[in-house]
Amino acid sequence: MPKIKVSHIISSLNVGGVEKGIQLSVNALNEKIDYNVFTLSNNNSISLNPNYVVSPTKKYILFSFPSVIKELKKFNPDVIVVSLWRSVWIAILYKKFINKNQKLILFVHSEIFFHVLDKFFTKYLAKYADAVAFDSLNTANVQKSLIKNTRPFFLIPYVFPHNKGFTKRINSFEPLKFMFAGRIVPVKNLESVLYFFNQMKLQKIQFVFDIYGIGDAEYILQLQKLASLYDISHEINFRGYFDVDAAADIFNQYQFYIQFSKNEGMAMSVVDAMLYGLVPIVTAVGEIKNYVSHNDNGLILKYLDDKPDYDLLLNDLKVLINHPTVFNRLSENAINYFKDAKSYANAFCEMITSSI
Repeated sequence: MPKIKVSHIISSLNVGGVEKGIQLSVNALNEKIDYNVFTLSNNNSISLNPNYVVSPTKKYILFSFPSVIKELKKFNPDVIVVSLWRSVWIAILYKKFINKNQKLILFVHSEIFFHVLDKFFTKYLAKYADAVAFDSLNTANVQKSLIKNTRPFFLIPYVFPHNKGFTKRINSFEPLKFMFAGRIVPVKNLESVLYFFNQMKLQKIQFVFDIYGIGDAEYILQLQKLASLYDISHEINFRGYFDVDAAADIFNQYQFYIQFSKNEGMAMSVVDAMLYGLVPIVTAVGEIKNYVSHNDNGLILKYLDDKPDYDLLLNDLKVLINHPTVFNRLSENAINYFKDAKSYANAFCEMITSSI
């Protein structure tokens, strides 16, 4: 029996949760379905098995539509999955002019619309989609208006189990080692993270903070200036993007993962860090609030009169520093939280099978 043919359309293969999820799952998906990724631009920074990706020759999406439509027609997918708003028109054009019976699944990755165009195109495709997928229960609850009548919806958790192991238990902190991995953009609120580290330095706490990823050059420059202003430039390092094959070696260098995002979906990078035993220090946004519990498997930046309470968070962090056994408990709980969770690849394949 031939495999179900699936085309997943995205803007490009650059650094982000959507793209990293594809990179981590593409081999597992192709064991069960015939899964290909179609990008709308050749401006890709993430490597993927060339057998599983189709990219146009053009950098700019506007000029790539005809060639992408042509390649889609050649592949003749049973199901098209659409992620991110720029991919919407390809799916709509294909359904309208190539295959009126084409199965379409809209995949929603955030609890908010980032701008007017995102909102318009996402809602437009929702009218045509045969099903809607969400990256978490929180996203589904917030974006439930995209599900009309009895249209089915699916949860595709950004959980990617591994057997790479994790760093040895912590007996001392000299210095504290923090990391962040993801798109370096304002929504990640890294300026607040730097302020928190400024408070740590004022209390003579030694630390290192390594930032992994690429993003907004102007925002990165702003962060560098802020680090200089806080006199923490020597502790802050921009490490660039790392490939998924290096994840185990990277994560195992650190004790904490810190992320003060303004909003999130599943927050895949936080899940990754927890699976490697890092203690997450986060804001309770998106799905994070449903899987990180304060002083159980992580620390949460709380608010007092609508202002972040950095002093309270710093006091909670000091408890972990002064009591390594408490840190070890949180680390073990972080690992165990997703130990038996359904993986992205399994949930994705179940969705596809149910949609045919």
